[in-house]
Amino acid sequence: MRSRLIYASVALISIFCVCAATIGCGQVASQKQQKTSQSAASPEADAPAQSVDASKPLELPGLHNVIRVTEKLWSGSGPEAEEAFQSLKELGIRTIISVDGARPNLELARRYGMRYVHLPVGYDGIPGEQSRRIALAVHHLPGPIYLHCHHGRHRGPTAAAVAWRSLDRSCRAEQALALLKKAGTDPRYVGLYEAVRNADSLPDEVLSGPVPEFPEITPVPAFVEAMVKVDTHWHHLQACRKAGWKTPPEHPDVVPRHEALQLLETYQETLRLPELQDHPAQLRQWLEEEVQQARRLMELLEAMPTDPPAVEAAFVRLQEGCKRCHAHYRDVPDPVKPMP
Repeated sequence: MRSRLIYASVALISIFCVCAATIGCGQVASQKQQKTSQSAASPEADAPAQSVDASKPLELPGLHNVIRVTEKLWSGSGPEAEEAFQSLKELGIRTIISVDGARPNLELARRYGMRYVHLPVGYDGIPGEQSRRIALAVHHLPGPIYLHCHHGRHRGPTAAAVAWRSLDRSCRAEQALALLKKAGTDPRYVGLYEAVRNADSLPDEVLSGPVPEFPEITPVPAFVEAMVKVDTHWHHLQACRKAGWKTPPEHPDVVPRHEALQLLETYQETLRLPELQDHPAQLRQWLEEEVQQARRLMELLEAMPTDPPAVEAAFVRLQEGCKRCHAHYRDVPDPVKPMP
């Protein structure tokens, strides 16, 4: 039954793709005639401009915000549990590309016969060289390809849109930007939107040149690893909040007070990182304030009975501190800013 549901979802996408291609058949045929003189490595065959479907993103077992970008490329959330890899298998995925900072689950990928490639990017944009690596990975590696970040909303769709534009000369900026809007990419991540607007087609000599090495694991700075942990605990706390500050039914291993404690410890470990001394004093001050807010949240969750309004107020203050730091250091494209 599960397989039939996934196949049915994919079939609906495919039906739309055929309809879209039919509507614009005259234009597409003209474009194809113009491209007959290009090399066999030309990317258009793998990434037709009409292939983005108009339906909502798919929700599959273990995967969220799943979007078919082209006939070869999918975008979505990171596969964490075995059911997610089973869903990928049923989609026919052969290669997974992660642009997240977290370490990919190579063991599960291999168990399901998939190759994993790790090309992490930040929320402030995608540098030109990394854009090229991602596009070449999509071009050279066997498909279908599943490209993901953590939630499948921001960096993953952006990387997919950049690859689409880099490999398809007929893909216009507004088409690729529509993918970001469909995925729910926050417009405040101006660097991500700029990366899509500024993306350009890769020349044929690059596409037909030597195949680069694509790493399974890319080392990231300790600060980035710490922020990955923060994001994980924050995601768990959001689930607890949705469950009324109790253990979420779908995550029986997630305990609110334990997640708050883990968040507190992660912030404290981050403040002890030697590399943090090279960053602005303001950043360290804000992290120290987050430590105090995380401790307050933990103490409220440990109290018996729990005071939900007080817990909510502490969570909101912690959230506001995160947003302040992200807006100043993480999300704004600036080639000289100190943070990765």
